[in-house]
Amino acid sequence: MSTTLTVHLSAAFLQEITGTVDGSGVGSGTQGGTWAYLWNEQPPPDVTASPLLPAGAAANFTPLILNGALSSNVTFNSANNDYEVVVSLTDSSLGAVTSSSAYLIVQSEDPANHTDLTQSSTIGSTIGNIAPNARAWNYGYAAFEFNLQNKSADQGDLTAIPGFAQHLAVNIDYDNATNQSRGYALTGQALISALSTGHTNAELTYPTSTTGTPFSPLDGQVSMLNSPSNGTFGPAAYPTLAWGPYVGNVSSLNDMVLSGLTNGEADANGIWHNGQYYSYTVSTESLSGGTGGATGGAYFVLSPNADSQTQGYILINQATLQSNLYAAGQGTMSIWQDSDFTMPYAVPGSAPFGSASPQGTGAPPSARRTR
Repeated sequence: MSTTLTVHLSAAFLQEITGTVDGSGVGSGTQGGTWAYLWNEQPPPDVTASPLLPAGAAANFTPLILNGALSSNVTFNSANNDYEVVVSLTDSSLGAVTSSSAYLIVQSEDPANHTDLTQSSTIGSTIGNIAPNARAWNYGYAAFEFNLQNKSADQGDLTAIPGFAQHLAVNIDYDNATNQSRGYALTGQALISALSTGHTNAELTYPTSTTGTPFSPLDGQVSMLNSPSNGTFGPAAYPTLAWGPYVGNVSSLNDMVLSGLTNGEADANGIWHNGQYYSYTVSTESLSGGTGGATGGAYFVLSPNADSQTQGYILINQATLQSNLYAAGQGTMSIWQDSDFTMPYAVPGSAPFGSASPQGTGAPPSARRTR
């Protein structure tokens, strides 16, 4: 069974990036410095690189716009009044996709100093090269993530964690002749305006020509709006100190309880943990003496309740908690067997604070707390 993706380019989109409604670029008054591609994370093995691209181009790239004009593999559909290109997601050589993505990448820059994104020295076939190089190589991107296993759990989504760029919508045609559509329900410009309010330094912009003739119609426009969890651009645009007042107010609350169920899964050390019910009372304390591996200060304490299957007293300082509100996985916390934080909780495969041996995690027993 095969699955194809049809990319529909509206006249408004072509006007925006080429300066002409038909994508020809003729009479746009620019230097033709626009390139747009569909990048497929897992192209079927029998798919080869487009002959419209330079030698050495990765087969992941389907050209849409080259040098400011519509690529010849994109055709006009009079029934839909748009421009389309079809890309194979699965076929006889790739029957299923567990997890993959397709990126719409739009680049605008000086044609005389163009960075060819299709080569292995740039993006090539490596998804990890897309997010961190958007500013340096003058592009923005939007993603559609999906899995295709011919099962009822197959799904897709339009979100890209690192940020937002071009507006996308998706329509799925099913074998039973039904379909479903999803989109953002507002224009791309409206979404960028809403997301950038108070965070204009999260915006990346296309370069502007100094010769009087624009590189493209996109000169000086927003190429990408980065999210707080963007590891390359997020930290500077969204300082964690902004959460200080909010976290401070939370710390003054009483009778906070966190409860729920964990999924059974392996941890970072590959050790399996069964799913459990957890119930923790949250409080705050002022700690000193190196408790939790820090030099002291305000801490959040998660204490297991009597009915909690998950055990251990969890310590995380306020600054670390703040840094995790924008992007999870920052800094460290410590887990203890006792409420006085003297005995590290033995987590299989982990190591106590200050030790390289895989026995437990925590801080030196000399840690003291002050109330």
